[in-house]
Amino acid sequence: MKTGKEKGSQPIFGIKVDKDVYIEMRDGVRLCADIYHPDAVGKFPALLSMSPYDKDKQNINLKPKNLMQSGEFDPKSIMELASIEAGISEYFVSRGYVHVIVNVRGTFKSEGKYQGVFSPQEQEDGYDLVEWIAQQPWCNGNVGMVGISYFAVIQYLVASMKNPPPHLKAIFPLDGFTDLYRDLAYHGGICTPVFPLFWFMPLRENTRTVPYSQNLLGKKLEAAVQNALNSDAIKSRPELVQILKNPEINPVIFDLLLNPTDGPLYWERSSHKRLRNIKIPTYTGSDWSKVPIHLRGAFTAFESIKAPKKMLIGPPEMVRPFSQYHDVIVRWYDYWLKGIDNKIINEPPVKIFVQGVNQWREENEWPLARTEWTKYYLHNKGVLDTNPPSDDEKPDSYLYEPINKRKKDATRYRVRYETLPLAEDTEVTGPIALYLYALSTDSDPDWIVRFEDISSDGTKRILTRGWLKASHRDLNKGKSKPWQPYHPHTKIKTIKPDKVYQYAIEILPTSNVFKKFHKIGLEISSDDGEPTIPPDIIFSHLLSGRKMTNTVFHNPEYPSHLILPIIPTSSK
Repeated sequence: MKTGKEKGSQPIFGIKVDKDVYIEMRDGVRLCADIYHPDAVGKFPALLSMSPYDKDKQNINLKPKNLMQSGEFDPKSIMELASIEAGISEYFVSRGYVHVIVNVRGTFKSEGKYQGVFSPQEQEDGYDLVEWIAQQPWCNGNVGMVGISYFAVIQYLVASMKNPPPHLKAIFPLDGFTDLYRDLAYHGGICTPVFPLFWFMPLRENTRTVPYSQNLLGKKLEAAVQNALNSDAIKSRPELVQILKNPEINPVIFDLLLNPTDGPLYWERSSHKRLRNIKIPTYTGSDWSKVPIHLRGAFTAFESIKAPKKMLIGPPEMVRPFSQYHDVIVRWYDYWLKGIDNKIINEPPVKIFVQGVNQWREENEWPLARTEWTKYYLHNKGVLDTNPPSDDEKPDSYLYEPINKRKKDATRYRVRYETLPLAEDTEVTGPIALYLYALSTDSDPDWIVRFEDISSDGTKRILTRGWLKASHRDLNKGKSKPWQPYHPHTKIKTIKPDKVYQYAIEILPTSNVFKKFHKIGLEISSDDGEPTIPPDIIFSHLLSGRKMTNTVFHNPEYPSHLILPIIPTSSK
């Protein structure tokens, strides 16, 4: 994607590589790195990439492939390809950057023990790596960081340290979550065990780690394990039972299962509480398909960081090896690490890919100042419109059963609401909220919401999703906005069966033009639906093992409704 008029540095250098360079940390542990240099004499800015993924595979010679369109549904194969995320060294090095790719401690050839994802020790190592790089004879003292996903999350954490490395001059954390609990481990309080199950699989033989919960919970560990084993949802998942009994199989999922509420485990490994500490220029972003993992973090970072900042949100894709947006990355670092006045700082701070019309657009803020926040109410017969409900509206019910007990008729397990065919193109761009009034025959149902674009031929395209576990319904009113409810997730409070409650459900942002004659669709259920793309499998949830009936209300007393960010046609 070319997002600016000015070109970045051009490919004028050859490349040379120093393999398996050991870098000593302050405690004497040595981390193993591959260092890719321009084939020339001189000092260059450097880009650091650090992760537990095999550094030797980061520059494997593969043609970039969009895994979203590959038709490949084998999660193990996808996870192995998905970890090639450091960026293309040849691209950066040929343009005058040193690229340093490091295996974090306790992984592959690096010494020490891996203390789980994004541990405080790993953040401290990030500081030491930046400062070591800055002192090398081939570095001009200016260091940035590069890479997506794990490589991006650690950028936020290193940059937001209380005392960050002084030679870290800018970052580009694309596709990086900022809240380990909300963005990945527990969507709306609902556990997502499949991703960490498959994520750790290719690392297991090359990672020396122990569960963090053994230290965190201490004497409470045994009781926490037994409590998890008593869960009806976990009882139906043999692979999770085995991990709880044998944590060495997958220490990551062991820790997540024993920590079902937000707390210390997640706080020390998440940047969202300390993003305001970041004082260096930050270019954040994601794409619209990363709803289950990275999308929310981009918006959290852009809202919270007060340093010079930019954000891009691209089209749905999952290209590996990571190779897209390298032109933007180089322009960003040309400005901040090389001092080239390429005007990138003068461009609008927000770039979004508007789906439906499939066009890039620049904006000056997020959410958009011209947004018309509009209520769309749920009605009988599956209608969704801007008219408040009337007195004679009856509630809608659906059934939830564990997957292994379900009948073939999928309509029994969800309720749907759709607008009439739209009279004109209608743009929805921004965060969305659903205020749901509902009851359940159970004490803790899961609410799973899908927001759709329905074409004139009836084809449904899921744009974004929202989740909320009923026992996590408490709101933090100080952090909530009408269009973006915020749940503390620190207490579990089951509900009384057959009592109506209001559930404020955050639906992650989207940008889409619903074309004339299309419909806006909303689907509510308590399951993940049928998988259609790889992320549907990889980010599926740990759902209840109990049969229940859930009922949605829409009347003047209980006016269930969406809040949609409508962008006026005249101002697009």
